[in-house]
Amino acid sequence: MEHESRPVLLQELGEVRSIFLRFALVLFAIGLFLLVGSPSLATRMFVAMKTALVPPGVSVIALGPLSPFIAPISIAFMVAFIVSFPYFLFSLARYIAPALYEKERRSLSFLFFSSTALFFLGCIFAYFILIPYTLATLYSFAGPLGVTPFFSLDAFIATVFGLTVSTGIAFLVPIVMKVLSSVGLVTPTFWRAHWRASILVIILFSALITPDGSGVTMVILSVPLLLLYGAGALFSSRKV
Repeated sequence: MEHESRPVLLQELGEVRSIFLRFALVLFAIGLFLLVGSPSLATRMFVAMKTALVPPGVSVIALGPLSPFIAPISIAFMVAFIVSFPYFLFSLARYIAPALYEKERRSLSFLFFSSTALFFLGCIFAYFILIPYTLATLYSFAGPLGVTPFFSLDAFIATVFGLTVSTGIAFLVPIVMKVLSSVGLVTPTFWRAHWRASILVIILFSALITPDGSGVTMVILSVPLLLLYGAGALFSSRKV
């Protein structure tokens, strides 16, 4: 029996590897597409990001000769990751689907579309609300100090995409809660019984990923996450 199970296990591991490989190929293809042209789409995206997110009076500077070269490449593949992430979720769902009953497959489809919507909603929230307010708050301290405010090119890209992706993933909280309850790892009543501890975890998480020391942006991120946790607690106790 042990020898018979090994080929099955290797086959399943091969399928999982194929999922990650296809995801990497899709990500790479989208990234290359965004680098085509002069100026490239990635460069145009950077200009749009700088115009929309950098506070007035703050300059974005390149601290080295390689930064302007690497910046469009970084933007291209970070955008490619965000765009192709739903494809990764779809590939996982398609891999799991054959082992499920028809009703469970419908539930899986619902979870896939919900995950995609929440991920993009989180990215939009971070880009249009969280990041602009964070940068405006941080750079508001430069004036009283009498220093020239600037943002290094590398730090700007890392901050924008770090907050965007992490917030998008954080918005998947209700989906994670539903999946854990559905597979029996956590009972639906667990989420309601431990809401105080969950609030503390959400606040700590928000404090860790937001660079604003004033705590204002931490609150801005905590509010939707707490609402999503409440929705997840209700969602986990209901059948899809």
